[in-house]
Amino acid sequence: MPAPTEVPSLLRQAAEAISATRGHALQLRDVFDRSQIPMVLVDNDRRYQEVNPAARLLARMSLQESRRHQIGDYAPARDRPALLRAWSDLMERGSVSGRYYLTFQDGAAMWIFYAAVANALPGQHLVVFVPADWPGEELEEIHGVVLAV
Repeated sequence: MPAPTEVPSLLRQAAEAISATRGHALQLRDVFDRSQIPMVLVDNDRRYQEVNPAARLLARMSLQESRRHQIGDYAPARDRPALLRAWSDLMERGSVSGRYYLTFQDGAAMWIFYAAVANALPGQHLVVFVPADWPGEELEEIHGVVLAV
């Protein structure tokens, strides 16, 4: 069954709620570290700076190992133009969301929905994502936890 194509509004709302801590490193870190939704902070070169526990578990990669990579390292060549367009849109508009075929170092892959906010901290950009086939009611449950943090 193909994954849905529309980004859940709750994912965008979660990214916006988290970005409300923009510029406040301690508050952002608290939400980031405690969230059950996978999140990453990447620098201007798309290099992973911080990867929350949910994202590390999903990727099966330690924080130290994650920091040696950047968004798109495992993307097939055919997907790189879309990745670069989304990155350009993020830098231009300050936020972007969409659907992406995420690939992992072990060859596993899945469709995800993502929402990204530029400069959640100076020079660090927040990306929040969920598997595209995640049940909506569970996403609502997790979204409530994110907003309560």
